[in-house]
Amino acid sequence: MIDKVFVYGTLCEEESNHYVVAPFVQSTSEATIQGWLYHLPYGYPTMIPGAGKVRGQLFELCDVPAALAAMDWLEGYEANRPDNEYERIVTTAVTEDGQTHDCYVYIYPDRHQNRLEPDAIFLPAGDWRAYRRGEAWEMYFAYGSCMNRDSFAVDVPVYRVLGRAVLNDYRIGFTHYSAYKWQGGAADVLPASGRQTEGVLYAIPADLLPALDRREGVETRIYERIAVEVKMGDRMVRAWTYTVMNKQPDMAPSPAYRDTIVAGSDLLSEEYVQELTRFMEDLI
Repeated sequence: MIDKVFVYGTLCEEESNHYVVAPFVQSTSEATIQGWLYHLPYGYPTMIPGAGKVRGQLFELCDVPAALAAMDWLEGYEANRPDNEYERIVTTAVTEDGQTHDCYVYIYPDRHQNRLEPDAIFLPAGDWRAYRRGEAWEMYFAYGSCMNRDSFAVDVPVYRVLGRAVLNDYRIGFTHYSAYKWQGGAADVLPASGRQTEGVLYAIPADLLPALDRREGVETRIYERIAVEVKMGDRMVRAWTYTVMNKQPDMAPSPAYRDTIVAGSDLLSEEYVQELTRFMEDLI
């Protein structure tokens, strides 16, 4: 029997409806599941299936039938009822130690999803509790050395990896010579109809955007930060990325830069990584 439930809104600890499940909670872990999160105009969140990540808490339950009955009542769910407010499904949660757990979660039914636009607020960072606390998170699409989490963390120590994303109608290039840091060509994205650039979509605290700007040389006009729409799964997400201001013909990246990019490309498709690797090698 499944004895865990993933919660992401008012059932979380210290939230208004935690009392409903509190008598049944044996242990609590911070966790994520896949999906897209929204804040509804009624003051609480909902989620739908998707490629994003939703952050919440994983409760290990005692007296599971009684715990589910209490939560079912709150969420407006009844088995086999056609007009449920939420549906209870089984999914997989990942805790902070990387362990996976089968669990229940309550999600918005397909028939209610037309309510989400335009009244609900899309929360691509996937954290309703942070939204409630007034924390601002920005989406950032990385396609070069910033895909490498070790490299990225040097300048942006707090971040959340959302996953692989695709920037349509752009190609990757190496149009800036990095004399100080890399001693070779540095990555850029250039408009190119029908082409795609794969990368890593991050959520970062808004107050760390200046640190990212410094890493990318915005003040010295090496790169500029631009807003783009990237595709993650079946959803378009608005994000920041950077493009070279004074573009030169593509030039070879240094071995160290190539290695940094390849090491950070583990979330990308195998086909794209092979194509990118060949392109970098052909520039030598």
